[in-house]
Amino acid sequence: MFDSDKLKRWALSITAAVIAALVIAFCFGTFINWVSVLFVVVTTTVLSIGVNYMMDRLDTSYSKRIEAKEKITWNVLMNGVNVGTVSDVQYAIMQQRSFRDGRNAIAQVLNLVRTVFCIIEKLIIAIPLSLFWGVVAFAISSPDSLSSALHDFKADPASIITSVGSFIHIVLTLMFIAVGIMFFIGYRFGFKNYYSAAVGRMLRQHCNTPADGDLTLYRAARGDVVAQGI
Repeated sequence: MFDSDKLKRWALSITAAVIAALVIAFCFGTFINWVSVLFVVVTTTVLSIGVNYMMDRLDTSYSKRIEAKEKITWNVLMNGVNVGTVSDVQYAIMQQRSFRDGRNAIAQVLNLVRTVFCIIEKLIIAIPLSLFWGVVAFAISSPDSLSSALHDFKADPASIITSVGSFIHIVLTLMFIAVGIMFFIGYRFGFKNYYSAAVGRMLRQHCNTPADGDLTLYRAARGDVVAQGI
């Protein structure tokens, strides 16, 4: 059953997401008719409902672990060195506290916005350079084909529109490829998980460890080692 607070939170988050999606779509000139508007609204609403549902399930899982009070102990490692232990109940309380902290939500949203702008900034530099060196490579490898393509090009409106459309498709494809490659090699565009960072701070306080570092939790389960990153 949904309580009133949950319904208000769902309604507020869905409304905010729809408004943000409409503003972004308007800025990028996505709208052509009311069908496009309806598509954006419906798609954003469905995605928002899915996100809210997953967040509620995650919060419920924390509550269940807290209420279960299972005698599970996690060993806390910082940079590979054991700095203390924490019970699963204490760990779940830390995770839920971080998850419910509105400051973390605001910081995470702002970080995602900064990440998007960072991606755009990098692509503004990367895409022109890629196109330039692609043309250079094409001119060196096959100068006759390049001359023929330039000679056959007709600068009439229809040709220009077709060329611009093809160019946009090429640029978008290069953008996705470039972002995928950069993520694959470990570049995160300034992305930071503020929820994990908050849990990490609480774990360091719990273990009386003021120094910062990479935290990992592990416990023995039926003879096997179960590890979990922060």
